[in-house]
Amino acid sequence: MSININTALRNALLDGVLNTHTGNIFDGGTAVLELWTTAYSASSAGGALTGTMLCSIALPAAAFGAAATGAAALSAAISAAAGATGTAATARLRDATSTHVLDGNVTATGGGGFLELSSTAITSGGTVTVNSLSLTMPAA
Repeated sequence: MSININTALRNALLDGVLNTHTGNIFDGGTAVLELWTTAYSASSAGGALTGTMLCSIALPAAAFGAAATGAAALSAAISAAAGATGTAATARLRDATSTHVLDGNVTATGGGGFLELSSTAITSGGTVTVNSLSLTMPAA
């Protein structure tokens, strides 16, 4: 089966997800973005991560802007101090109840990951900054 979703519907779907979870998943400083050493695998997304959690970054209120062209971008840079040392490989978003929302791979800038960092090498006590992150509703 094949489908093609126009941009207006992609925006509405993505905004619906973001708005449905406002105050729970993406907004209010209660949701977090975690960085893990666990190698990313789409087949195990949402399962237990067995590596080391390197950093947990709180998402601010209105974390993502309104969707445009099927994507919603992080409203501003976010950062936190790393709690461990290692190489970031998986990013996990959790809601206010610590429930898994989504996982994605982490790469260095230009590597094409769900989350791209200037360096995937994280040092305990160092500041980890995420300058940009975009959630995309695919067209097909």
